[in-house]
Amino acid sequence: MSTTDIVAALRPLFRPQHVAIIGASQTPGKLGHAVVENLLKGGFAGRISPINPAGGNILGLPCCRTLADVSEPVDCAMIVVPAGAAVAATRDCAAHRVKTVVIGASGFSETGTTQGRGWQEELPAIARAADMRLVGPNTNGIYNATDRLSLGYNAEHGEPIAPGDISIVSHSGALFGGVARNLKRLGTGLAKFIPVGNEADLDMLDFVEYLIADPATRAIGLIVEALSSGARLRALALRAHRVGKPIVAVKIGRSAIGAGAALAHSSRLAGAARAYDALFRECGIAAVRSVEALAGGCAVIAAAGPRAAQTDRRLIAITTSGAGGGLLADFAAERGIPLAGNTTGEWQGTAASAIAALPSSGHLRNPFDLGSLAGDWSRVADALLALERDGFDGPIAAYAHIAPRGGLDESLVECLAARRKLSPAPIVVIAPGGLTPAIETAYIAQGVPVFHDIGTGMDSLACHYARLRPPAAMAANAESVEPIAATHAGVLTELESAVVLRRAGIPMVQSHAAGSPDEVERVAAGLGYPAVLKAIAADVTHKKDAGMVVTGIGEAPALRHN
Repeated sequence: MSTTDIVAALRPLFRPQHVAIIGASQTPGKLGHAVVENLLKGGFAGRISPINPAGGNILGLPCCRTLADVSEPVDCAMIVVPAGAAVAATRDCAAHRVKTVVIGASGFSETGTTQGRGWQEELPAIARAADMRLVGPNTNGIYNATDRLSLGYNAEHGEPIAPGDISIVSHSGALFGGVARNLKRLGTGLAKFIPVGNEADLDMLDFVEYLIADPATRAIGLIVEALSSGARLRALALRAHRVGKPIVAVKIGRSAIGAGAALAHSSRLAGAARAYDALFRECGIAAVRSVEALAGGCAVIAAAGPRAAQTDRRLIAITTSGAGGGLLADFAAERGIPLAGNTTGEWQGTAASAIAALPSSGHLRNPFDLGSLAGDWSRVADALLALERDGFDGPIAAYAHIAPRGGLDESLVECLAARRKLSPAPIVVIAPGGLTPAIETAYIAQGVPVFHDIGTGMDSLACHYARLRPPAAMAANAESVEPIAATHAGVLTELESAVVLRRAGIPMVQSHAAGSPDEVERVAAGLGYPAVLKAIAADVTHKKDAGMVVTGIGEAPALRHN
């Protein structure tokens, strides 16, 4: 399916004119009641058709007894009845030409039962036959703040969320609250939150493709248990990079117990965390370890915008505490973030003399200690202007605490706000002890997020650096892998893996397959001795333990003997 097709197919899901709720309830507290209530509270402007065999009235809306009683075409239906009944309701939606369906019921493959798996296997065939698209099952609904569509029963669906330019696709719907509340605290809004459930039809990568084309989305966050295709993610990441939409991902199931929890939650095998880390790194996707850092990373890169990628990479660290500056430097080093200045933090170029001329009670280097500015923090503005003239227009991390004297906090806010107008590079303020509500509000008003945890703040800032990977390198690696991935199902053999690694520029020992003793001798003669002889056995992981590897073969007779 092309991007044009996926956008057209999902328009009735994200921008429906008419929504039906199958399993709507008059009883407060029930899921079918919450879905109707949340649609109304969210300000949905289209038609809402609650459906329940009992009929009646729900929150002022007339309730139809069946889908057949609905007089106008339905763009999207949310099904909130038990799993077995949900399959029948999906068939009914197909028969009545509903364009998209969100299946909020659980009890499918995530249960691990034969019955649950059987019910889920029926769903894609029903959808394909009717040219209908499905979200779920086992999802709690979608949220589209851009178009005021709160279609779901999560508690967060009932809370007003400011429209923004960050969209999140998640294998967990329950993490909606953590993402939304962190974005709100950081002063940014949400475009869309899409919990994909068990992915019987539409999967996470389908929604990534949609969001890359979505004009309301500026940054994409992923909460990943397992992905259907590394090759497709690679291609989508390259496309997202080219249009200036960075991706941030958090991988769930990094430990053995965490992977088991993911399997129990959604029936997905979580996959090796190291493999996902490598895939994200190759794709230029920022990998984080927490929901807080996912929200923070998206907030940082969305606020900075695509022009931030053209600014200087070197970090300017500002601190209201000498120890705080040391922490910033340590955390930056651990994340591979380069600091401005030389290896000891000394400023260079013409900026060095301009900063040295500032009235101070100490030596000003990077990290820039405001305590040395003789009680006048506004002087940092002069330093930043001098640095910018010298090409130091990159990111800033400020470690802050409540100043001992009134007015100092406000002057730092003003300096960083002025810098925001001059450079699109990200700025983060890290205040482990917190600041006054007025000061935090002032920073947020200027588009500067405030973090109360230094690890989360620096992880969020590191997302800016992940977006800087050159797309040419990504494209070269994609070309290396995709021809093999397209022609082989399952796990690549050792020889196939070596081909992929060589194409990616990784040095590998030459190896060849041989089918007879004579061919083995010819290959070894061509490679030169000493040689290693290894059996090809797809089902054996540790060949040496099975006696299938012989090393140090120095001549042809020994080779034939083995």
